[in-house]
Amino acid sequence: MQIRDLRYVVAVAEEGGFSKAAVREHVSQPALSQLIQRLEGELGLKLFNRRNNKVVLTAAGEVFVEDARNILVLTQQLLNKMSQFNKDFQEELSVAIAPYYQRIYLNYVLSDFHKVYPDIRIQVIDGFTLGIRKMVCENLVDIAVCCNDDSSRLRDSIEQEGCDYIELFSEGLELAIPPVSSSAALKPFYEKKECRISDLASLSREPFVIVQKGRILHDRIIHICKAAGFSPRIIVQAGSSESVNDMICQGIGIGIVQSTMKHICSASQRAVYIPIRDAKAIRHFGLLYKPETISNGVRMFIHFVSDWKRQLPGIQIV
Repeated sequence: MQIRDLRYVVAVAEEGGFSKAAVREHVSQPALSQLIQRLEGELGLKLFNRRNNKVVLTAAGEVFVEDARNILVLTQQLLNKMSQFNKDFQEELSVAIAPYYQRIYLNYVLSDFHKVYPDIRIQVIDGFTLGIRKMVCENLVDIAVCCNDDSSRLRDSIEQEGCDYIELFSEGLELAIPPVSSSAALKPFYEKKECRISDLASLSREPFVIVQKGRILHDRIIHICKAAGFSPRIIVQAGSSESVNDMICQGIGIGIVQSTMKHICSASQRAVYIPIRDAKAIRHFGLLYKPETISNGVRMFIHFVSDWKRQLPGIQIV
């Protein structure tokens, strides 16, 4: 007995005859009659009584049709679920993230994710925290990996826009100085293995290279310098952290960079890095998304990233 057999019996019962049932099921009447007879033979029971060109259910037929309808409903529900499941796992998900953090974090996540879910396509959208938060709030992307340095703005996004936030990793900030310098103020730092924010006060007259305005990292560096008692003398604002690092290596100035920088730059691009031991010099990153709009595929990505653990240089996975 097959699902097709159940459907044909229900059609005959509901249409009251073989002719109409055959039209409904797009089969010939003789084929439908033969299938019902074969099924009755398999069951050893009559499902229909044929009287004067009328078809009437027997007592066994009534029980059969009642249960057959339930099975057909459940079968369709199962097919619908599997169809949706297949659709979700072949959809394209969009993840917004700054290019620097795609390089040092997301690329490693995606490498492991696609081993488990090879059919889920990921579209990575470049952007910076303030912009990509807006993308999530306006449903332009599914997920954003963003910084929560300005926690008040993040709370506003969560409270006003109905977003959820899951913390993923943290990184420190480090003072970066040129490999060689004649500055008397910098000389003590070449001997330091770490420093505190208060130690930076002696660098108030040094030229700073910093990422451009509009970046949360820019604001964090200004905040750290002010906590040390001065406003940095900025001579260059660069578009990327990598550019900042290159300029420091070339002796253009000093700066504050991510602790991950020394692990990704080549030997020729390495400055001298001194970790800043202070809570203000730790940055936290997480996953921002709108729970009411996510598909099963997005949900799988969120669960995977939330549980993902891997050793990455300069990053502390939560």
